[in-house]
Amino acid sequence: MRAFVTGADEWRNLEEWPLATSQVELHLATDPATDPGTGPATGGAAGRTTGRLVSGSDDAGQTTFVFDPADPTPALGGRTTDPSESGAKDNRPLAARSDVVSFTGDALPDPMEICGNPELELRLAVTNPHSDVFVRLCDVDPKGRVVNIADAFVRLDPSAPTEHRQLVRLTLDPCWHRIVAGHRLQLLIAGGAHPRFARNLGTPGPVADGSALEVQPHTIHHRDTTLRLPVVAGG
Repeated sequence: MRAFVTGADEWRNLEEWPLATSQVELHLATDPATDPGTGPATGGAAGRTTGRLVSGSDDAGQTTFVFDPADPTPALGGRTTDPSESGAKDNRPLAARSDVVSFTGDALPDPMEICGNPELELRLAVTNPHSDVFVRLCDVDPKGRVVNIADAFVRLDPSAPTEHRQLVRLTLDPCWHRIVAGHRLQLLIAGGAHPRFARNLGTPGPVADGSALEVQPHTIHHRDTTLRLPVVAGG
């Protein structure tokens, strides 16, 4: 059996599959460089909100963003039917949007190989029950280039109480990606990826027949939000 490892850009010969992995947990934290106080981190390109990915945190901060169906967050790379638009792309234009928030880890001292399905437990509250969540795991090189690794999308349950801190579980695409030393992990969170996933109009009824549009504010609660990565030993 052979498998291709992105990031390393090489084929590996395997005697068994799936490979044994250990689990690495990362958490969200306010970035003190952009918010020296106790409130949500604000800053970055286009005024978007940014934060950190850390190995341990009890940060009680919040991060907010608003999805506007009149200007939906675009899809960029990933699994699409258009070969020219699919695959690994530089996600800096996506990360710079004001309706996308990012959480970035420190530069890795050693290589890390993610092999399997990353999972995200996201503690989230929405003011509009008709809302979506799109998440993407990325590899950031020392020059700042942001390349997508895996992502996931979910349409939230409209019957969930608004402003309630719901726990949203997302299983990202399977991947085998090597993040070399000096690179950083980044988690992007948005309210959609149009047109790969039909935009949520923010109103009840079928999307194809809707005409009324409503914005969809999201609040991410750092505490109890956990990113779990399946990592190959000795990667």
